[in-house]
Amino acid sequence: AALNAGLLADYAQLLGAADANFDSDPMVNHDGVASATYDGWTFGVSSGTTEFVNAGNDDYPNPFSILHGGRCIIGNYLGNSGITDYYFTSADGTNFQLNGFDISNYFNGAATSLTIAGYRDGALVVAAEAVELASSDSSGNISYALAGNESGQVWGHLSFNAAFNNIDKVRFVFASDACLCVDNIDVSPAVLPGPTFTSATTATFAENGTGTAYDANATASSGTVTYSLGGTDFALFNIDAGS
Repeated sequence: AALNAGLLADYAQLLGAADANFDSDPMVNHDGVASATYDGWTFGVSSGTTEFVNAGNDDYPNPFSILHGGRCIIGNYLGNSGITDYYFTSADGTNFQLNGFDISNYFNGAATSLTIAGYRDGALVVAAEAVELASSDSSGNISYALAGNESGQVWGHLSFNAAFNNIDKVRFVFASDACLCVDNIDVSPAVLPGPTFTSATTATFAENGTGTAYDANATASSGTVTYSLGGTDFALFNIDAGS
């Protein structure tokens, strides 16, 4: 049976997205599709259709397979025009903290200027940040280390700070016609925020009085909020679970 969003969030550390280098499976082409899934990750375009492949160097020569062997994911490997907006997401919908991945524009002359943003449950979590694949950069929430540039085919490694925690989708919007080549996705389990009190931070109550001293209310990103008492005089109070 399918798990609902709340359960997926509660058990993200058990079911969460995992690192992927895409090396273990044989090559599979998906042509004329909006998305394709490889090794627990779904790659897609936000509109229209394109091609995806988990390519090795013998299939579709690329810098990552040349340098490290194995396979990587290439979107729009035929170089069709009009493809500028890509994404990848955890295939099972669980949230994750994005640490980094390798990226290339694949084709000589394909776009190298893009923005990258993080989403959760369809909502923008990390605002789009500009990245230029032809030059290294360490400002903002994203750092990029250029590893190579051969006549316009560029590649390097992207690193992400804690702003990219607890997301389920990464979106790429290129400035012009683009291919997307991705390898060695590195993630950690999402760190879920703790409960937040929405009720007052202090309360006043008459000494030796009886009755309701404080109405506690809190929200949490998932699961059920539980309360406990502490402090010097906590034994003089009790929690009414019914109210």
